[in-house]
Amino acid sequence: MSEQVTATDLPQSDGGFRRPWVMFGGTLLAGGVAVNALNDLATLTGLTERDGVLNVIGGLSVTAGLFMSLYGAMDKVWFNRGKAVKPQPRLRMALLGLIGLAVVLILLSLLVPAISAATQAAKDTAAAEPSVLQSADGFCEMTVPGGWGPNADLAALQPTPAMQVSDPAGNIALIVRHEAKIDLRTMTLDEYTSLNIKSITDVLSDVTQSRILTVELGLHMARTVEITGTEGDNRVTYRLSTVEAPDRYFVILGWSAPSHADDARNRFNSIISRFRVLNSAR
Repeated sequence: MSEQVTATDLPQSDGGFRRPWVMFGGTLLAGGVAVNALNDLATLTGLTERDGVLNVIGGLSVTAGLFMSLYGAMDKVWFNRGKAVKPQPRLRMALLGLIGLAVVLILLSLLVPAISAATQAAKDTAAAEPSVLQSADGFCEMTVPGGWGPNADLAALQPTPAMQVSDPAGNIALIVRHEAKIDLRTMTLDEYTSLNIKSITDVLSDVTQSRILTVELGLHMARTVEITGTEGDNRVTYRLSTVEAPDRYFVILGWSAPSHADDARNRFNSIISRFRVLNSAR
């Protein structure tokens, strides 16, 4: 009959752990966690897009570190006749800790990309939504496409526009000005439109002009015309709209390079169709 071997009869080695394996595995684990954490932090704060290569390197490092640490810890377990001797309490705690850490890392690897994707989707949705802008003087408002907003360079124009916006790329721009009728000689909307057309064509060469269209904006009548010409070394396409209110004329002037004229025309038509006069009496 063979002699029964007990846990106390088994040889012990440096406190039950193969330290080189555990230390090397812990280093890989810490490095992988750091790489993934920095990658996730940069993504969440919007500093950069998620780096797939760093994500893979961090994941592999974490996985390798976990397995190497587990291997070093499991070296404490000795087998006798197919049955494992129970590990020491500190080994059990270490194993539980490593397993818990692995679970946390897996959950983070699932949650962080989901949160990042949801945040980006919310930003994209907000950017795509049209926004309503009102002039500082309270005379008018307009609805502009998502991503459009005030432009500091246009705000510096003289005389100062009541409103000024541009697209995110800066390819299309639009300003709004207005004048009290009492400050002008008596004139019709068509005469006022002609004066504004002349102020544009006088500074252009090689001018082409579309026919003037009549547009109804709620209770107000408007005229719209497109003018293309050369200004200095560049060709420019203008979209001019004049709106008549009881006590005031409004001028909506947009422009772009001819290469963006089709897109600009659609944008301008949308903006003009939803232009609102709030108050023209002051």
